[in-house]
Amino acid sequence: MPIGNGELSDLRKLINVSDNDWVLVVAFLLSCFQPKGAYPILFVHGEQGSAKSTACRLIRQLIDDNISPVRAKARDEDALLIAAKNGAVVALDNLSFIDDSLSDSLCRLTTGAGLSKRSLYTDSDETILNVKRPILINGIPELASRGDLLSRSLILHLPSIDDDHRKTESQINEQFEKLRSSCLGGLLNAVVSALENQDQIRPDKLPRLADFFSWVVAGAEAAGLEKGQFESVYRKRLKATNRQAIDNSLIGSAIAEFANRLTEAWTGTTMTLLQELGNQQDPEMRHQLQRERSWPKTPRALGGQLRRLSPDLRRLGILINLNIDGRRTLEIKNEKG
Repeated sequence: MPIGNGELSDLRKLINVSDNDWVLVVAFLLSCFQPKGAYPILFVHGEQGSAKSTACRLIRQLIDDNISPVRAKARDEDALLIAAKNGAVVALDNLSFIDDSLSDSLCRLTTGAGLSKRSLYTDSDETILNVKRPILINGIPELASRGDLLSRSLILHLPSIDDDHRKTESQINEQFEKLRSSCLGGLLNAVVSALENQDQIRPDKLPRLADFFSWVVAGAEAAGLEKGQFESVYRKRLKATNRQAIDNSLIGSAIAEFANRLTEAWTGTTMTLLQELGNQQDPEMRHQLQRERSWPKTPRALGGQLRRLSPDLRRLGILINLNIDGRRTLEIKNEKG
């Protein structure tokens, strides 16, 4: 049972995070109670022994106690949605890689995903699952690579723990049970504050996940954060994830390099641009890129990748206008050039 004078900050005694990463933990916990809008995905990274699984387990147990608080990667989208249907939070443990299919499934789940199947023992009846859930994922490597997934993400990097400060699982569980009522009470007080303030507090500039952002701003101070602390940390992290999305993409990096050399707007066809991007590489790199599956081989493939990357490029000051004359003609501007 929560206690009325509880403090959410008590949870930090058990979670191995930096000051800025704690802000994102608070934001994620608050987001799990938001009444509308898309949820964020909390990614927890760190080397072996940095207590990633422990952090995820405690975060979920505080708000969604489950017999299996963190689980292995779902084998397909059907399994992912069924897991989401049976819990308030989806928590995936120790992932090594997120492919494009899982990336798309995770994005759909944060905004609301539906699954339709033929009902058992019937020919025409449907069973429909429609779920939307906050997601919690941990793994050693950087897991989110595509811009649409990164833009929905809160990313933590846990520091290593030296042997002098390491605790046993039983010690952590014992402390958690002692602090649990206080942590939950503090969190629920922040939820009440967010409900009271959500119509009065209106941030001037709203990023993607606008409902999440506004909701956390409304409850952040009651959760123990300083005024403006969440906005500052979150906007800085968004810039970092925009840059990460470009760096993770071969064509994104090439476009950024091409745009940074522009002194005025460039106009041409997608075929011309594809040739230009290849020509700016040295012969050995050009030959290597042609063997990469992610490097577009046709104007149509390039156009598709540009549409996916345009939001991240735009936040870096690179504007791409596609099909400006109804054909495959585009314009590239570097506002910071």
